[in-house]
Amino acid sequence: MKILAIIGSYRKTGNSRQLVDMIGDALHQEAARAGVPLEFETLHLGHSRIEACRGCRACFDLGEDSCPLMDDLLAIKAKMKQADGLLVASPVYVHDVSGITKNWIDRLAHVCHRPEFAGNCAYLLATVGGSPTGHALRSLDVALSTWGFHIVGKSGLKTGARLRKIIGTLISN
Repeated sequence: MKILAIIGSYRKTGNSRQLVDMIGDALHQEAARAGVPLEFETLHLGHSRIEACRGCRACFDLGEDSCPLMDDLLAIKAKMKQADGLLVASPVYVHDVSGITKNWIDRLAHVCHRPEFAGNCAYLLATVGGSPTGHALRSLDVALSTWGFHIVGKSGLKTGARLRKIIGTLISN
């Protein structure tokens, strides 16, 4: 089984990354107990080259290979297609997903009209210091559901000093 974790943050050791690492460790333990091979890959959108959509419609009219932006988006999409499951984690900025996460969503708009991920599963995470996570989780849910993903769960977590305790409780349930 192959799980791709996509983190919508520029911080390599931030709360979203710590959460993804803990979930990855728990999944590896469960897979080992069940005798299931597991490949868990983490991708940081903030350290990928994803340019802002220019609205040229080439991806809609001619296919995504015709996009004039020669960046990392199609390579990321290929990794998404190769994965059996997707874990998406974004920090919350002004009650919504981070800008780089929104940029990734916008650049995959062509998938809304061709839901290529039908039948694939995704789990959604939003991390925040103190504000609500509901709007950010809805943004992720709408995008990924429109792309065809079956959303198997979502969690919004207030992070910081209590992160490890929260994750321990989440994983044990």
